[in-house]
Amino acid sequence: MTSLASAEKRVARAFDACDWYAAEQAVRALYHRQATGARKEAPAPPAVAAATLRSGAARLLAARQITAGTSIALLLVEHWASGGPVGSSGGGGGSGGAAAAEGPGRVPYGSDGSDEALLALADAYGDPAGLDEAARREYLRYLRAAIAYSSSPPSASGGDARRGASVVGPTEHGDARLHARAGAAAAAAGDFPAASRHYLHSDDPKGHAAALLSWSDTVLTSEVPLLLTRAVLSYLASGDGGGVGPTYGDGNLADAKVVRDEFVTAVGWPMAEYGSPAAPPLANFCTLTLAAAARGRAAAPLWATLRQTYAGSLRRDPSLERLLEAVGQAWFGVEPPRPPGGGGGMFGGLMGEMMRGMMTGAR
Repeated sequence: MTSLASAEKRVARAFDACDWYAAEQAVRALYHRQATGARKEAPAPPAVAAATLRSGAARLLAARQITAGTSIALLLVEHWASGGPVGSSGGGGGSGGAAAAEGPGRVPYGSDGSDEALLALADAYGDPAGLDEAARREYLRYLRAAIAYSSSPPSASGGDARRGASVVGPTEHGDARLHARAGAAAAAAGDFPAASRHYLHSDDPKGHAAALLSWSDTVLTSEVPLLLTRAVLSYLASGDGGGVGPTYGDGNLADAKVVRDEFVTAVGWPMAEYGSPAAPPLANFCTLTLAAAARGRAAAPLWATLRQTYAGSLRRDPSLERLLEAVGQAWFGVEPPRPPGGGGGMFGGLMGEMMRGMMTGAR
């Protein structure tokens, strides 16, 4: 078995020779040697092994070796998420399920500079609009794994980094900054539904509005207001009417307002505090809904009026019904209607059985 010093030299020689396959394999071998040690060598500190992967991934990405760089970057995510190499090969890092297995050496997201390191690697890919399809696919693969790792909740002793912060770190949805990058990459690939889902949990509502604007170029003019309505309702539906941060309560309302303002301005619709007769009906619905949400449960009667007034426009997209119910419950305290025959608990069920028996006997 070669010494640790020899493994380090092999990495240096491969990079000097621009032998990228050899460089990738040499970085993997060095990492595994550092992480597991040898008969006469103790394992290196986990931070040293992580630094090897971070440096290797950054150098490969800088050389535009996207596939090799992604492979090493995924291994870094796996190292932090699971607490060390998985299996004798040093892991593959290809599944994206970074948070599935945890070892005793697991690094909580945000500790040891893990969040900034993964964000730096994400930025090393460059502008996603300038990546070809294969490279963009690798970029999204890396981002999905990093988001999965970052979705771990903050440790009890570390407090909640979301409270009072302008940038969301670890949450149940993952780091908002990573979501913003994934949203931009998905939009560049033309996958606007995926982009919108990522932006919904991001810290970049202006980016979300830009993605919606690009999406609007691909649909019928009559469908454009629906894009805005889905986005606004999605923000509010994922909030709870209180709290702070881009994925909580008031933060959702603030982000929804930014998306509305940016999008309406870009498409050239007139905008007024309580809507405009010259704007599409659903644009006015969004404006009035945001104004009502700012008043909370006191505006429940206004919310009911809005739903009734704009029912015809809202029915154009049946999928909005679920969002409307969630918004009503979260912001206005309106419980969603019970499905027919689904309410009443035990007595309701018993009454249903009795009625069915009576109807059968009457035939």
